[in-house]
Amino acid sequence: MKQAAIYFGLGLSAASSAFAGEEHKELAGHYYLSGVMEVGSELRLKEDGSYEWFMSYGSVDQFSKGTWRVDTRGVQLISAKPADGRTPVTFDGAYDWSSMAEYRLRKDQAALDDEKRALRCPSVAGGDSAYSAATPGTALVEQAVAARKPLDALRIAAEKAAERSSDKPDDKDLRAASDAAVKAFWDQYAVARDLAATSNSEMPDVALPQAPAKCRPIDGEISRNIPPAEWTGQQAVVVFDPALDVGVADLTVRIEYANGMVAEGSTDGRGAFIPLPQVKADLTQVTVTYGKTQLSPVTIPIARKGRALVMLNFDYRAAAPAFETMALTRVKTGLQPKGERGVYVREGDK
Repeated sequence: MKQAAIYFGLGLSAASSAFAGEEHKELAGHYYLSGVMEVGSELRLKEDGSYEWFMSYGSVDQFSKGTWRVDTRGVQLISAKPADGRTPVTFDGAYDWSSMAEYRLRKDQAALDDEKRALRCPSVAGGDSAYSAATPGTALVEQAVAARKPLDALRIAAEKAAERSSDKPDDKDLRAASDAAVKAFWDQYAVARDLAATSNSEMPDVALPQAPAKCRPIDGEISRNIPPAEWTGQQAVVVFDPALDVGVADLTVRIEYANGMVAEGSTDGRGAFIPLPQVKADLTQVTVTYGKTQLSPVTIPIARKGRALVMLNFDYRAAAPAFETMALTRVKTGLQPKGERGVYVREGDK
């Protein structure tokens, strides 16, 4: 089904184009940005004189399409102009919930639960401690053995302090006491470990502090094939750019329900917004705001009742382009953006 492919399979379109002229043949191809950390960018120069450009850094995704021309220094990209009066987001359809949508929901819920757990629960993990020098005149092995003796009592004290803090997560005094008890264990553990290393004796297995039961992650992998009878999901919104074959991230999505409730959030890297927690009510409308331009929010009435996977199409021509023009200088390894770091290296070139 097209919608399932849209939701879970992303990548630049590889549509073919007709030839336009000899001046484009030499440089046409699929380029990847190299030499810039934590930035992903692709450029497809087509022989018909059109291009597709994509860049992602952090939570920001940018897209551009238009024409390109060869000049004396290299290439100039000329972005297509926004289409006057066109709506950037349009309704594609409301489709049945699916096992893959349920999987994505549960993954998002698990991540949210982990965040809440981290806020509620004090850490029992250890940190780096300074090296502990041996005491002169005392056998190193004896010191190592003596250093291990307090560890059981310190571990129990740390676990009890963490339990008390997790019961009252807003109590700053209990959190401070837990942090101090955990630090006392790990400081002593570092002493025992360092003395064992100095004396060339083996550090035996030592029981480490365990987080309270309520603070431990739930074991088990989330299945990708969850039976419909076990589905808990109700709704999701996916915004997709069919021209670039990618989901559109960082759009603000507002869902309104028949019972008066509202859910609001941003699309992720797949272009999806899945409200958490899910609302068991019919959708009435979805509003999408494209924050990178001054375009007005687009509100779309939803007639479908019950569970719904709402698919919306994004039209890049109705939104302001990431740039009007981009100059690329031809260098030995590829095409270098003027005034920018990195080089676009053509696929297959060395």
